[in-house]
Amino acid sequence: MNRPPPFQLVQIAREERSRRKVAWERVGKLDSPIAIEDEIIWSNIEHFARILNGERRPIHWPVEHKRIMVESIAATLRKAPEAFYALPGKVRGLRDLQYAIQFTLLYVLDQPAPEHPERAAA
Repeated sequence: MNRPPPFQLVQIAREERSRRKVAWERVGKLDSPIAIEDEIIWSNIEHFARILNGERRPIHWPVEHKRIMVESIAATLRKAPEAFYALPGKVRGLRDLQYAIQFTLLYVLDQPAPEHPERAAA
């Protein structure tokens, strides 16, 4: 299976981060604590994708924050409305991003096994 080049993972993360921000704004909760937390998580995901693309930045995330990044992508895929799945390449792009981050966190950064091994990247 072909995986996207790292620069596309950055684009996927950036687009999803923007989509989420617009969604929070539409429901009038852009400044709510949950929307702010969501923005932080997706900022971290975008930052991580840029690192995978070769950007040199230090990584200072606690293990739990790394798990939250992977779980946020998985939750997005689980909870998405049907219209989300009709967007060309959206699901595959997010799965590729999830696997890239999860693989890196599990095997390259020496992170312990995920809490949900049945959802672990192959």
